[in-house]
Amino acid sequence: MEQIPETLWIEHDVYRLYTAPLAPWLRTRPELAFEARSDACSRGYIGRWQIDGGQLWLIDLHGWIDGRLWRVADLFDGQAEIPAEWFSGQLVFEPSIDSLKEGAVAQMQRVAIENGRLSVARP
Repeated sequence: MEQIPETLWIEHDVYRLYTAPLAPWLRTRPELAFEARSDACSRGYIGRWQIDGGQLWLIDLHGWIDGRLWRVADLFDGQAEIPAEWFSGQLVFEPSIDSLKEGAVAQMQRVAIENGRLSVARP
């Protein structure tokens, strides 16, 4: 079954994100086990991410742990948004269906992130 993607905002455009940037951080905190309340979201949470000023940010999150709704502030000591400095890897995303013009085809895009910042490719 296709999973509900997280979202990635770049400037004023929204994209479907097929990478789970929170996963490396969660692996260091095994006591935080999100409940998979749907077969369409095995992560157990949906995050909203943003690239702003060359930095990847976690700007919103909805997930359930022990029957209670958790948000970004619950995970990060009251901070409503947090720079994703723990994440290094490729973000894989495509435009949301709503943002495509009629007849357009969504194309996967990738950007490299190193310690939460956009990485410049080196030859």
